[in-house]
Amino acid sequence: MPAGFIAAPVCEPSGSGAVFEVGPGKAYENIIDVPFENLGPGDVVKIYAKPDPYYERIILTTARGTAGNPVCICGVPDGNGNLPVLDGTNAAVRPVNVNTYFNDITAYLGVIVIANEWDNHPEHIQVKNLIIQGAHQYSNDGNQKYKVMGTSTLEPYSPGAAGIWMRGTDIEVSNCIIQENGNGVFGAYNGPENPLTNVKLYNNVIRNNGTYGGYRHHNVYLEADSLIVKGNLIGPIRDGSLGINLKSRSAGEVVMYNKLQGPASRHFDFVESQNGYDWLAQKASFRRTIVAGNIVVGVEGGAGNILHYGGDGDNTTPSDDLRQGTIYAYNNTFLLRGYYLTGDPDAVWRQSFTDLNTCNEKLYAFNNIWAYHNPRPDETSDTNITIFRYRGVVDHFSHNLVAKATNAWYNDKTDGDPCLQGYDFATLQAAMASNSDLSFVDLDNDDLHLAAGSVAIDAGVTVPVGLPAIDHQFVMPNSLEERHGCSLDIGAYEL
Repeated sequence: MPAGFIAAPVCEPSGSGAVFEVGPGKAYENIIDVPFENLGPGDVVKIYAKPDPYYERIILTTARGTAGNPVCICGVPDGNGNLPVLDGTNAAVRPVNVNTYFNDITAYLGVIVIANEWDNHPEHIQVKNLIIQGAHQYSNDGNQKYKVMGTSTLEPYSPGAAGIWMRGTDIEVSNCIIQENGNGVFGAYNGPENPLTNVKLYNNVIRNNGTYGGYRHHNVYLEADSLIVKGNLIGPIRDGSLGINLKSRSAGEVVMYNKLQGPASRHFDFVESQNGYDWLAQKASFRRTIVAGNIVVGVEGGAGNILHYGGDGDNTTPSDDLRQGTIYAYNNTFLLRGYYLTGDPDAVWRQSFTDLNTCNEKLYAFNNIWAYHNPRPDETSDTNITIFRYRGVVDHFSHNLVAKATNAWYNDKTDGDPCLQGYDFATLQAAMASNSDLSFVDLDNDDLHLAAGSVAIDAGVTVPVGLPAIDHQFVMPNSLEERHGCSLDIGAYEL
């Protein structure tokens, strides 16, 4: 477990709910003995930590809580703070009988599966204080397996299996460690009868998920109607994977106070709706994404850009399939890291802070630190650093501090002003600051708190009405603290 990991308070039954205790000496020795099919409002399943993992999975099909009385699956730490571990390796699961497709496919897509058939989905579910791992096909060799329901027969996981695979409404995952799966957290919206709505990820560590050589599996991969992600440590992606830290096809994304760390092929990836296109892409909230108070730390040879908004691939043709909206980025601290050296396979020639697909995707940015670090300055050149990659339009850009290595709005593979906005490079020059001006506590070791004397102190502007206020900041590895100061500092941390 990461040093300093903070567990949530253990769930207690609410309303007329019952408690089901699992572990050595408890009413249920095994997770699969719990009657999950009978869970209702206010019920709590407490899974107690033990020295060895539970090689068992959970399927929630009929669990339905209420707003005031959710169903809670909750780990109980031991005396040393260790969480219970659910490991998908050769894991057994309590049999369910939904329909042929669910029984044969969906039931095996995660260590925890929250789903049911059409118009019969789980509601108001909380998952807390668990280490969730082992649903993957990392090496693509068929060796990572699960037990078929009700048997000892072993079958291989799908490469896209997840720590938590979800479809339903009002699902909250908090204070969990989700690692070494195909996808860390996965879910998709399949329409009003089979939705994924009101998903919250709070104070988790989600890391080392993905498939070797694969680009389709990520630490977080969600398509939801309303997604809130706060207080999480996300990344890196699993060694050898080409996946993304946070990929979303959702409407109404609010991503605040997280720390994302590389390597990852991208850190933030907000793209077109897929399964839910006929519904989510028609909502005004699909055209508005909030990214605020986050820290993103790049690595050598890592992501070429931090914030992607638009659609999959390099599609530069405007289309309603893409986001065609505004991403609001404020009080973030973004750090690109890289260098250029002819003949070095790890060298990066071009990096950009953002990658917006077309001239109909807009950036509304203020109070951000856009920093760059060349870890080998004595033997290499700086990379070609720009604000945008190929396209993108500034809706607002003020009170930002930009790396001195930044040399253009767009990279040199464009014609200089592809969206014909006439941006003045002097605007960037006026915002430029060296790393010594920014004065991070320990840049080499990724501590991006501000030190005394930083030009970012008290230099921010008040958050406009209509956007979420900045009142907290991230604390390693999975918590938040209140942010105090007479005036807002620029970046994710207040001195």
